[in-house]
Amino acid sequence: MTPRNILLATLILFALAPALTATDTDTMRLFDFSESRAVEALRPVHDGVMGGVSSGRATAVDGAVRLSGDLSLDNNGGFASFRIGTRLPDLSEYDGLRVRVLGDGQVYKLSLRGDGQWSGVSWQASFATVANRWVDATLAFEDFAPTWRGRLVTDAPPLDASRITQIGVSISDKQDGEYVLDVASIDAWRGGDELLPGSRMAERERTAALAAAIDSGVDAAALVTMTQWDERLLVISAPSELDATSSAQTARIAVERSALTARDLRVVQLMGRRGGRMAGRTLSVDHADELRERWDLDARRWSVVLVGKDGGVKQRWSSPVDLHEVFALIDVMPMRRSEMTDRKPAH
Repeated sequence: MTPRNILLATLILFALAPALTATDTDTMRLFDFSESRAVEALRPVHDGVMGGVSSGRATAVDGAVRLSGDLSLDNNGGFASFRIGTRLPDLSEYDGLRVRVLGDGQVYKLSLRGDGQWSGVSWQASFATVANRWVDATLAFEDFAPTWRGRLVTDAPPLDASRITQIGVSISDKQDGEYVLDVASIDAWRGGDELLPGSRMAERERTAALAAAIDSGVDAAALVTMTQWDERLLVISAPSELDATSSAQTARIAVERSALTARDLRVVQLMGRRGGRMAGRTLSVDHADELRERWDLDARRWSVVLVGKDGGVKQRWSSPVDLHEVFALIDVMPMRRSEMTDRKPAH
């Protein structure tokens, strides 16, 4: 079995973990694809614009839109996308987007643009699907990275959720062959307003503080100090930017967001010689180098490390890791066991 098939099998086996649900969050429906006008607004934009031969079409099915076709790597191609160009409401008071999908087990991306253009910088975040099963992929705005033609745009400003003018769904990452994805809806979501340990509000405040610190130019040591005793870190270190392996790893987060939030677990990405991403901001190359040195990560090799709240490395992996394995490791830690006791709701 290939590494890709092992990863996809893992995604299937652990698809039953809960994501953030309507009872945990406030939502606003942006697109309901049971309505014909939403389906008709989708525009296919495939790699033919660059000489590729990938294909795809959007068709109405019962209660959803079906995005299907063939992804080809011929002629340096390798992506298929479907976009809606429309000015969305001001989403700055929301935490992110949730897409309800029936997939084929492959990894897809949700993309956003805010410049009113069909080309240029696209903010992308990956989400996993499970073959023949409906899932809710919950993406926080800080999960979206600025890209252009598959490369990280290191000098892009932060995503402005008040000025989104285009939204799309795409498949790439060398997943050649047939693809089928049913999309029922896309919602904006926001967590509750109670500032409790393990809550989205607490995570939101820590994210804002880290983002402000990165914007102000603090060094990597200061960023680590800010997280210590408050957050655990899942550090994904890749030899190149936005690679398919990292995309497959981060895609699983969309189906596990509530589990990460409850465990105060933040994802940090280190991307070859292009820096990295943390708290919705781009890290400099110096930041990435300092963090790799701190946690003894080889920039030439793909790896994942779990860093505890005390700042120490708890586990290392040299290939994509199933997040339930990570959660199991965290849940037997004394500090986490204490958290679970302290955070139990009163009856």
